[in-house]
Amino acid sequence: MTLKKPRRPLRIAGAAAVCLGLAACGSQVPPQQFVNAQGAYAGNGGNGTGTANGTGSGGTGNGDVPAGTGTTNAGSGGTGAGSGKVGTGNGGTGTGNGSTGKGSGNTGTGQAGTGSGSSGGGSHGASSGVKAGSCTGFKNGTGITNSTITIANAADLSGPVPGLFKSASAAVTAYVAYFNATSSICGRKLKVEGLDSGTSESGDQQAATTACGNAFAMVGSMGAFDAGGADTVTSCGIPDLRTASTETARYKSPVAFGAYSLAVPEIPVSPFTYFKSLGNQYKDAAFVYLSAGASTLNAKSFVAGETKQGYDFKDQIAIDPTSVPNYPGYVTQLKSDNIKYVQYIGAYQYAQKLKAEMARQNYNPIFVMDPTAYDANYVSAGSAMNGTYVFVAGPLFEEANRNPELSNYMAWLGHTSGGAPTFFGTYAWVAAALFTQLAIQLGGKLTRASMIAALRGVHTYTDDNMVPPQDVGGKHTPRCLSVIELTGGKWVRKTPYPYTCANTVNSGVGG
Repeated sequence: MTLKKPRRPLRIAGAAAVCLGLAACGSQVPPQQFVNAQGAYAGNGGNGTGTANGTGSGGTGNGDVPAGTGTTNAGSGGTGAGSGKVGTGNGGTGTGNGSTGKGSGNTGTGQAGTGSGSSGGGSHGASSGVKAGSCTGFKNGTGITNSTITIANAADLSGPVPGLFKSASAAVTAYVAYFNATSSICGRKLKVEGLDSGTSESGDQQAATTACGNAFAMVGSMGAFDAGGADTVTSCGIPDLRTASTETARYKSPVAFGAYSLAVPEIPVSPFTYFKSLGNQYKDAAFVYLSAGASTLNAKSFVAGETKQGYDFKDQIAIDPTSVPNYPGYVTQLKSDNIKYVQYIGAYQYAQKLKAEMARQNYNPIFVMDPTAYDANYVSAGSAMNGTYVFVAGPLFEEANRNPELSNYMAWLGHTSGGAPTFFGTYAWVAAALFTQLAIQLGGKLTRASMIAALRGVHTYTDDNMVPPQDVGGKHTPRCLSVIELTGGKWVRKTPYPYTCANTVNSGVGG
């Protein structure tokens, strides 16, 4: 099943690892500038008529959106907001303000029309372009009332690295604000129950238990130890559309899916083809990883998968987070073994210290990380971080002007938490967008079971080209990504825009 919203005329494989374990995949490098706040986007009502004195009446609305009304200084009525497509079904009734529509007058007012779309939206509506199912037969249930649909978001907010996945929570909050301002699901708005999974399996299990009892679905959740709630969500049958699954047990749950789809054994080819093009350094390689959470398993998978691509890993170094890491010793070993390519997976805080020690010892191998390093805090450690390569299976915030849906996420994030956009925040937003699109399409057939079935059928989702194609239902690692390098404190694209696509190789690890 392919879902695409024709909202705009315009989309890492990245790692099979998701900066797991204690990896602090928090905020990424913010863009040069954020999209100016636009306020709540109005839907498409009718064309208003008015006079120069600022009064007017609205035309017929297309669903539960405001009617476009208002006047211009010339005295003729303005036009309602964009011409976004609307679904069919049982629409609500809106009230229109002339100042919210595109091209509307500044002061007009109008009466809303009644429409036939269950969640009609304007050109910027969250549901525009989505064909709505009939709302006939819609039933309330766990997490659903006559006015709201509750979704739970569980993220690591406390624990060894406070705020580890706060960006995923913030992104879902931002999307819900956007959705509620522009759309509804059979007359119901979204409500978020935020939960803290505490960077622990017990915390994740407790969050899953709460979600099962209070929410219709879990959306955009992200936890370093998400195996904790795997049996719980499977048992209660709650749809669990995560930002990404980090541990094998959650990945294998029949109700759990990742908007950032990943499979531990599937290692992307394109970034490692690029690094091979830099010379023969890959023949003298080493892998350094944080021995916590799923990082160990993912490190082994990368080593095996890249070995199949011709890499020769002569050293493998595990950093024990419960001890005091011997960075000088690590670097001395790498130098003495004549290592020319170093790849790291784990929390960026450890990578910062490793890279700083490399600089101190005047040791400059090719240094490669997953999206954990695409972070303002990583860059803030100083010039020693320069020369870091990152492979990213997602959009770059520096290029947001070429990606309308990415800009939309950034704008609404500014309306709500005001935090910086992040890689995992991007995919939490994508998870929320996919959930609402499927819910609108299901209409009166919406149940936990029907949502899970619909998710299984999604194989090339991009959320209006915001991200590369994600095989959500198949749970396969995406094949399209970019390579960037930190140069002079700024990230520089090294591979063609928007992504370079190739196959994956099966490492045989973690299947």
